[in-house]
Amino acid sequence: MVRFLFLFLVLLLPAAAGAVPQQPDIDAYRALVALDKRIITTGYRLAGANAPFCKNRQHNPGWALHSYRQYPDRDTARAAFAFPMPVAIAALVDGGPADKAGLREGDSFTDLPGGIWWGGELIKHEPSFELTDMIGTRLAELLDGGEAVNLPIKTAADNRERTVALRPPAICASTFIISSDGKDDAGADGQYVRISAALAEYTPDPEEFAAIVAHELAHNILEHRKRLDGMKVKRGIGRMFGKSKKAILQTEVEADQLSVWLMVNAGYDPSAAVRFWQRRGPEKGLGLLSDGTHPGWRDRVKMLEAEIKLIEALDRRSLPYQPPLLAKM
Repeated sequence: MVRFLFLFLVLLLPAAAGAVPQQPDIDAYRALVALDKRIITTGYRLAGANAPFCKNRQHNPGWALHSYRQYPDRDTARAAFAFPMPVAIAALVDGGPADKAGLREGDSFTDLPGGIWWGGELIKHEPSFELTDMIGTRLAELLDGGEAVNLPIKTAADNRERTVALRPPAICASTFIISSDGKDDAGADGQYVRISAALAEYTPDPEEFAAIVAHELAHNILEHRKRLDGMKVKRGIGRMFGKSKKAILQTEVEADQLSVWLMVNAGYDPSAAVRFWQRRGPEKGLGLLSDGTHPGWRDRVKMLEAEIKLIEALDRRSLPYQPPLLAKM
C-alpha cells in the first residue's frame, strides 16, 4: 500500500499534566518540523528528478502531516502549531504539488471522500501516530488512482473552509521521515527513507544531506530489502557472518554507486558524497570495530570518485542520465 509523507517524531519532553506550555518545548517541536520540511524537500527533489528510471512510483503531494495526538504533550503541540482539526499539514515542499494547489502549512482536513471518524479524545493523553497514519494511508489510496481528488480543508490563517483539488504526479516511491530517538543513523526498508534528527543536525550542508538521502533512496529503488529477505539474510548479530555479511555489503556498494547518479539528475553536486565521507569517516569510522557490512570510508570515497568520473564523461545535454544499475530494471 502506498504511503505518504508524515511527521515521525519520538520526542520525550517532560511535561506535568495541565502545565502551561514552555517556550523551549515549543521551540523543540518546531525544530523537528523544520527538519521534516528539510527531508521531504530533499527527498521530493531526488525522487521527482529520477522518476523516469524508477519501477515503483507513488503520487506524492510533497507534504508532511501531523496531529497533536502524536506528541507527548498535546497542549505544547497546540501552542507550537495550528490545528484547526486533529490532522494538519506540518510541512510542505516549496513549489511542490500541494503548495501549487494552494495548501499551506497548518491547513487541516475537515473531511475526506468516504468520510472521516476522528475518534474520541483520551482524558489521559498517550502519544499515538494512529490517526496521522490512518489519514495518510487514506489520502494515499485516494491519490493513487492518478485523478484529481477534492479535499475539504480548513485554513490555518482564518479557519475558512474551502475545497482544494489535488493531483500530484507519480515519482519514485518512498516516504521520507525524520526520527528522533537519539541515534545518529539512517535507514531504508523498501518503503521509508529515514534520517535521524542527530544525523540531520550533523549535516547542515544541503548537498551533503542530499547525499545521505540519495543513498537511502537508492536502497529502496533497488529493492534491497526485498532481495535480502528473499535470500533469507540474517539480521542482528547474524548479519556479520558468511553469506549475510557479503549480501548486505553488496547492497551498500550498490546504494553508493546509484546515489551519485540520483544526485546529479536532481541538480546536486555528487562530489558532496565524497566530502561527507571524508568528514564523517575520520570522525565516526569504527575501524576494527566495524561489523564489515558497510565499506570502509576510504573505500567508499574511492568508489564514489570512480562513479563520478563516469558521470563527468557524459554529455550534460543528456540529463537526466540513465543510471547503469537501473538500466535493466
